[in-house]
Amino acid sequence: MFKNKPIIIALIAEAINKGAPFLLIPILTQVMSPEEYGILSYLMISVPFIIIFISFGTLGSIPVFIHKYNNIFHSYFKSLLVFLFLVAFLMALVLGGYSYLVKNEIFLYISLITASTLIFQIDVFLLQAERRFNLLLIKQIVFSSVSIASTYFLLPFFSSAPLFARLNAWLLALLVSIPLFFVFHSKLLSSLKEIKFETKYIKQALIFGLPLIIHQISAWLLTSADRFFVGNLLGHEQLGIYSLAVQLAIAINVYAVALNRYFQPTTFKILSDSSEPFKAVIKLSTKFFVLLVVGALLFIAVIYIIFPYIVDDSFIDARNLFPFIAIGFLFNGLYLASANILYFYEKTYFLSKVTLAVVLIYLPLSYFLTSVFGIIGTIIAMCSSWFILFVISLLFSRKILKDSFYNESHI
Repeated sequence: MFKNKPIIIALIAEAINKGAPFLLIPILTQVMSPEEYGILSYLMISVPFIIIFISFGTLGSIPVFIHKYNNIFHSYFKSLLVFLFLVAFLMALVLGGYSYLVKNEIFLYISLITASTLIFQIDVFLLQAERRFNLLLIKQIVFSSVSIASTYFLLPFFSSAPLFARLNAWLLALLVSIPLFFVFHSKLLSSLKEIKFETKYIKQALIFGLPLIIHQISAWLLTSADRFFVGNLLGHEQLGIYSLAVQLAIAINVYAVALNRYFQPTTFKILSDSSEPFKAVIKLSTKFFVLLVVGALLFIAVIYIIFPYIVDDSFIDARNLFPFIAIGFLFNGLYLASANILYFYEKTYFLSKVTLAVVLIYLPLSYFLTSVFGIIGTIIAMCSSWFILFVISLLFSRKILKDSFYNESHI
């Protein structure tokens, strides 16, 4: 049981972090119409999309480099941190200025939330890489507690505009959580004062990250384009119902990411240190698959049963959509174990090529099936695309692992 403690802590941390939107569903579906909930959904998927660009795909380099290039990590992290802080500031400045020009404060909220989320994510990636799951748990508790409490507190003051109550609560939770980065990493940040900013490390980060922009945009499209198609082809009311089903089903992805917060650094450590990495990684991946599938199926069954008791009647149509969307997110989660191996061996170009190829098939397929079969067509396109990506990544990662093991054993 003790050996599994880090997994349990990682699961609890991610569940608490992503649980805030889930716990807010009962109240938000009471005060928001399906159309308003659909608009909130648009905003929620816009933030990760912007982060893909302003991070240049470099966040994923943190857990890789801390294990693979530990001797230069402090110098690398100092340069990356300065670079990302500067980019976040410039992005907030540009979007904030645009918000003022068009007189639409939504853009100001999105700029501040996105810049704050980038800093929040840097801390999460670093804590995950260092396997400091207890601190990660504290951070997620603070963020979610503030997010939920402030949403309930602000709603009466924004009774005619509940969307802005949620946006203010979201931003407040991020601003309260960010100082923890400087507390948790005080020693590391103190040591970085004597280290110079070097452009060669930014170049190294961009070599790793830029190919991942295509991969991350493609992955974002696979999980987000469906809502744009549903909204444009079927209307905002159908989008609100579909978005609620997605919001519930995405908990499977949250569960997968939580598992991966433990399994990714463990995989990297095995690949760096183990004398027999092939067998050890296969065993670890199998454990990941079993935990994910069993947990996902239990979650689907429970949510389907309690659905009528947690959601307003105007959203009840989402109940029958939820299990099928959840299966799609299960394939999405299973893909993470293979992606870890490809990340470690820096096969970022391959990831980009595969996800781009899949998304180029998915987009016209999703549009066509949605226009012909409605939301059912949307779900078919999403599930089949994630399944294809999972299978291709699984096969290629096994090949890379075998080739690496063979080459090392014959040196």
